[in-house]
Amino acid sequence: MFDKTFLYVLTDTPTGLCWVKNANGSFSKVSIHSGRDVTLTTSPGGWMDNELEFNRNVDDMGIFRAFSQTMKFIADTADIIRSEYYGNHGIETPFTLVVFKYNDNPQVGEPTYKHYTSMQLDLAMSKDIVAEGIECHLMQGGVLQLLKAYENTVIPIPVDGSIIENVKVNLDGVLVEDELNYEIVPGVIPYAGDTETAFMIPTAFIKNEGDNFGIIHQDQQYTILNASITSPDDGIITFGTSSGNLNYLFSSVASIKIRISGKFVAFYLRNPIPLYGVTPYFEIRFVTSLGQLIKIVDYQTEGANLVSKSYEFDVTVNLEANEKIWFVGAMPNILLLDFVTGNFSISFASKALPTRTWGITARDVFKLLLKNICQLSSTTDSIFNYLTD
Repeated sequence: MFDKTFLYVLTDTPTGLCWVKNANGSFSKVSIHSGRDVTLTTSPGGWMDNELEFNRNVDDMGIFRAFSQTMKFIADTADIIRSEYYGNHGIETPFTLVVFKYNDNPQVGEPTYKHYTSMQLDLAMSKDIVAEGIECHLMQGGVLQLLKAYENTVIPIPVDGSIIENVKVNLDGVLVEDELNYEIVPGVIPYAGDTETAFMIPTAFIKNEGDNFGIIHQDQQYTILNASITSPDDGIITFGTSSGNLNYLFSSVASIKIRISGKFVAFYLRNPIPLYGVTPYFEIRFVTSLGQLIKIVDYQTEGANLVSKSYEFDVTVNLEANEKIWFVGAMPNILLLDFVTGNFSISFASKALPTRTWGITARDVFKLLLKNICQLSSTTDSIFNYLTD
């Protein structure tokens, strides 16, 4: 036979110790294993009529459970709550109501009363009615409420291989997108002689629109190249594959696909006396250190002298690791080429090189947090354990 279906215990949330009223009228916290009767003499009114509801916790980004109706605590329980509420912590007083239910079919080793539920008192909206008791809501926060009780406590968890929970993690890099914006420096490219007709186009880096890994980009300065007047493309390619010139536009430590798009406005003045029978023209190219030649303006021979014309380009280039790219031009029998205005962008997605580092799973972080909190909460009277599975 048994006297009650449910037993109620009022505990201190951080430590798990049970509140009791002493013979002299004072209150103290003792272990549930202390031998004293820690159960409440009266059950909280209305708790069996409650409905469970779920709310969002905006601080810990999780769901917590709460009960919809208020509870009424009377007699000694109300006195304990009043003592801590008015004398110490106010609405932040950490009370938890623990309910045990009679075990009508106990297995070997099981107690007469088994844990049924635990609910924290929400004193923020409590109401103290003299001669009746204290009314307040209950919150069934579970582990989230336990973490809340220790949210200001620093708990170090090493991630350096010093604990068994640490694991090696392969990081293959995260792709991030970026766009580099350049301006073609306005100005005149002068005629440099019969054979020195190829040149680097001067550019100025303005800004980028994202982030990148392993990318080298820089301004490109105006430089005369020694390319063949009869075959400037061959001369430019030869420059690209043999030059150690560091005055390049772009490079990546890993292979990468880039898109170059832009436009410029320019005009030119043809040589009235063509040399070597070569028709005056100009051309604009991108050239790489592995011999790629990407045509932007191809053998421009049309158009009147000193008449501005707009040119647009949009090309895709696949670069190998550390392959450099230059922005160049050639102008056989052109006395001058004037860049009035121009801009372009280089867009791409890059990522960090693969590496290995120490890490820890979310499950093990959670487990270690609970382990440390249990150790912090344990006293000489109450030892709290944590689940390992």
